[in-house]
Amino acid sequence: MKQVVNITLVKKNGKLVPKSLLAKEQYRIFISGLTDGEQVEALFELKGVDGTKAQLAKIHTSISEMAKEQGHSVLEMKNIVKKECGYKVDDKGEYESFAGKSKSDLSQVIDTIITMGQFMNINFQNLK
Repeated sequence: MKQVVNITLVKKNGKLVPKSLLAKEQYRIFISGLTDGEQVEALFELKGVDGTKAQLAKIHTSISEMAKEQGHSVLEMKNIVKKECGYKVDDKGEYESFAGKSKSDLSQVIDTIITMGQFMNINFQNLK
């Protein structure tokens, strides 16, 4: 099963370390599942109040992972997620954008991705 880990880090003594014991354990489990030479992508962003940039990054990263697993293009998978979320199609036949959506709206998208991931055998539980 593909694993996606989302943890909050805090700077201590010049290093980034997991903020909580739970985050530390999630990180340990993730690292223990890697093989030597395996590559990991990471996105670091200063945590803000609204969190929407981080949410958008989580959404786009997850959609890319689902697209790879399902053999779709990223755009196709993005449209599948948007359809599942009930996004409207404009007169050009394009779905509404994730950009500009509220924190609450993006949380609903993340919940949908977590559910879709379960059916694809991808663990997105740590996106929350």
